[in-house]
Amino acid sequence: MTSPAQNIPDVLIHVADGLLYDHVDYGHHIAERLCAAGLTVERIDLTDPHQPTPPARAHVLTGGQTSVMSGHDWMRAAVARTRELIASATRGDHTVIGICLGAQIIAESLHPRVIRSAAAIEIGLVEVERPGQPRARQFVPAFHYEQISPTLAQVPGATVAWRNDHSPVQAFSFGPRVFGCQYHPELTARELHHVIDHHHATIVEHGGHPQAAHQAVDAWAAALDPELFTRTVIDRLTGRRTSAPSSRAASMVEVSGKAAQSPHS
Repeated sequence: MTSPAQNIPDVLIHVADGLLYDHVDYGHHIAERLCAAGLTVERIDLTDPHQPTPPARAHVLTGGQTSVMSGHDWMRAAVARTRELIASATRGDHTVIGICLGAQIIAESLHPRVIRSAAAIEIGLVEVERPGQPRARQFVPAFHYEQISPTLAQVPGATVAWRNDHSPVQAFSFGPRVFGCQYHPELTARELHHVIDHHHATIVEHGGHPQAAHQAVDAWAAALDPELFTRTVIDRLTGRRTSAPSSRAASMVEVSGKAAQSPHS
């Protein structure tokens, strides 16, 4: 007979609204990569404020199209639910990771009104660095027009993990079991091209240039670490020590010689 604990999935993906590109929602590639790593995965609809949150060893909140500042009932419920997940994570019950909108929901749960509009959208492959360690850099797939205020670092236990000139908080941690990143580690360069095409109007609306974004992806595709999702998400979910960028990606970043800015950073 199977015990209840054995039925708990490794990862529960909380899928927000909208599509990354045609017929592909924000949870699709995350689930794909987690399953490829041998993890058991279930999904729930983050936009349903009445859906209960089943137990899981880890919770991943996806990107989405609705702003944390929207005031929608489901968003307020998502922030409240995430606050409860974070409280449980601090007790060691599970791990919580947010990607893009998911990271902003975590940040809002920790420090209300910490989300703000960016001067312009950040889209393409962009370089981020460790605060105080300008030689520790990596390229990441970016697609966001809101950002997290650096005042998040005032929350006891919160630490900024990655930044750049466009977004002072590209990634952060809150203790050992909570992590959020503004960027999309689940995307390949090819998938990012699809995102740019699908969101052409949104990119223009928020001060970006789709063609320049495509060019940034092509220019730095070789520097995108194929192990970025493993290092960013899977290592944290499985308790492995987060590894350094692959030697191939690290060498490409070193060759760049300076931070490669997004077209609108």
